[in-house]
Amino acid sequence: MDGLGQGVSKILDKPTFVSKTLPEEEGVATFTGQRKKVAFAQLASPSDLQVASPSRVPSECPHFDQCPGCQYLHTSYEMELKFKEAALCRELLKLKLPTLVPGIHASAERFGYRNRLTLHYDKGQKSLGIVSPVTNQILPIPQCRLPVMEIQKIVAELYATGTWQNAEGPKQGHIEIYQHPTFGMQISFNLPYAHTGFSQVHQSMNQNLINWLQAATTQCNFNDQTFIVDLFGGNGNLSKMITRCSSIHVIDKYDKQALPKSGHPGQQFFSFDLYNDQDLRTLQKNILKKTQTHPLELLILDPPRSGFTKIATLAEAWKPAHIFYISCAPDTLMRDIKELLPFYSIQNIQLFDMFPGTFHFETVIHLRHNV
Repeated sequence: MDGLGQGVSKILDKPTFVSKTLPEEEGVATFTGQRKKVAFAQLASPSDLQVASPSRVPSECPHFDQCPGCQYLHTSYEMELKFKEAALCRELLKLKLPTLVPGIHASAERFGYRNRLTLHYDKGQKSLGIVSPVTNQILPIPQCRLPVMEIQKIVAELYATGTWQNAEGPKQGHIEIYQHPTFGMQISFNLPYAHTGFSQVHQSMNQNLINWLQAATTQCNFNDQTFIVDLFGGNGNLSKMITRCSSIHVIDKYDKQALPKSGHPGQQFFSFDLYNDQDLRTLQKNILKKTQTHPLELLILDPPRSGFTKIATLAEAWKPAHIFYISCAPDTLMRDIKELLPFYSIQNIQLFDMFPGTFHFETVIHLRHNV
């Protein structure tokens, strides 16, 4: 299995990634695309298998065989976690360090956990669902099992009534159905993703991550003079649990007219575009000035999948004693962490299965400055 939850087979001397398959399986797959050195294929249906893996189980989702949204529902959750651990361990090899063993945090729910779901639509084709990366067609998913029950009911109603076709807006677009922490269930048409503010889609696993961070950061030497920086902090989700520090700078690109309200008395929110060089230089100087009188004990960052290549530059300037890097993309995480290793040592690695059924997961790496 590769890190994207695909079986890997060598066909015609070319590594070929076959979705919805498992190790040791044999059968007939159809090529869906090729590049210079690799190819991609998929089964038309499980009946195309001639030899099935002992680990294969019937999917509990009726859409799994065709839907690109999930990758692991043809095996047990226990095996899914093993595949994810193996994927993370392969990425950790890039650091060229002694064997690093991550802690594994399983989800209590494999289904019914997502508090946000995006569906694409085409009024002309009268189609609603998820876009296939192979055909670019919209695949209907009226019985998707991943979202919370309230969203499942709304999705079923949209398909049953077809009311989405009467909504104002373009003939092609997207619908987002989500749980708002204040206003409850919401439906939006063609607005930016998470336009009301980003939040983790798996609330109970998000709380598990917060609880782990709270326990892990108790080992850091906080006092009233210490301050903390939380990069890509959003609404302060990850740093609000730190109650022993009076000054927490939460940094993200906010609408300056609507900065988040503090979730903790010590949190202060500042708007900087961390991918803008001028903003980054200004932020670096501002924080560096503060470190002259208040040591930076802890730096938390949770960037998008693209990672944050400037973390080494900021760490060299600010010299935080501890760094907690949270990432949903282990490849960019390893790229960024590698730049820190001459000055920092890895203390802890944790895998949080925030997205059961899919190849995605969250990784947390705790680094400590070499004194």
